[in-house]
Amino acid sequence: MKYKLLALDMDGTVLNNKKEISEKTMAAIRRAMELGVIVTIATGRSWQSLEPYQALLALLPHPLIVFNGGMVLSPDGEEVFYQQNLSPEAALEVIGVGQTYGVTQYIWSNGTLHADGVMERIKRDTGEVGVGHLMLEDAEALAREGISKVLWSAEVDQIGAYQRALPAVLQARDMHYFTSGAQYLEFVDHRVSKGAALARFAAHFGIKPEEVIAVGDGMNDVTMLEYAGLGVAMGNAPEALKQVADFVTLTNEEDGVAHVIEQFIVSGS
Repeated sequence: MKYKLLALDMDGTVLNNKKEISEKTMAAIRRAMELGVIVTIATGRSWQSLEPYQALLALLPHPLIVFNGGMVLSPDGEEVFYQQNLSPEAALEVIGVGQTYGVTQYIWSNGTLHADGVMERIKRDTGEVGVGHLMLEDAEALAREGISKVLWSAEVDQIGAYQRALPAVLQARDMHYFTSGAQYLEFVDHRVSKGAALARFAAHFGIKPEEVIAVGDGMNDVTMLEYAGLGVAMGNAPEALKQVADFVTLTNEEDGVAHVIEQFIVSGS
């Protein structure tokens, strides 16, 4: 099979545990592109939080998938090809419930990050991804302008408890939520997923699902692994994602992305 499209998650996939891209992984991505494969990023991050990775973005001429599929935009962030926000009602309900629970929340609206919660946690979380933020002041105004996603940050056991409780708590049915890491619970519009965005992306280029490789490490990657002809879970992914995958590669500390490219693109070319 000659693969034509490679979709890569960032955190825990392209990035190692130090939030860096190794030379081996960068070289493998370049090699895949030299062989004619379209490479894109499919991440839960905002475009702004990808800015530290300009060396990678400069390689990629095609659109990026951000906000877990809620937005598709050019690598320079200047042209938005697709965007789907939460409904104002759903966004306000999530923010209200989060405030009741006392969780730290991150709200993305018009490319700006707004934070609400424990300052110590906010400094830690935003420092890890290298993105600036404003403190939340008027949630209703943001909801009217459009909220791309809401993320809750809490301890692992708390996130698990909240996720189990929410079906009986939330009234809005036009959104879905999932973990993007053990300490993070994300909320997006019900039409949003990495899989849906990847399907739209592939169709634009006339690429069939069986010609797509998707690689990820989190449960927010399930839909794109299910869509792709070759769905790959990282070695550091949870067991539930590995069960969905067609192939399990090495960990992000072992250049698992490079291993996939070498085995299924370079060797298969």
